[in-house]
Amino acid sequence: MANVRAEGWKEVKIGAIFEAYVTGQSGQVRGRSQSYVMHLGGPEGFGFKLAIEAQARRWSQAAQSAVVGDGAAWISA
Repeated sequence: MANVRAEGWKEVKIGAIFEAYVTGQSGQVRGRSQSYVMHLGGPEGFGFKLAIEAQARRWSQAAQSAVVGDGAAWISA
């Protein structure tokens, strides 16, 4: 939550994209990187920003991918 001047408390949505470089049979992680997206507003704007960042990080080209959410109703919509 963020206290917005003259508006009160608002929910801030934050997303993170993590990328791990795995090598060899052992599956040992050799490198990692991450980026974050923040949005003060509704889920549509947040989803758009997160999709743009995922596209920039070449999400669709990943050998494996996973999504984790907190279970809020708007996430699965």
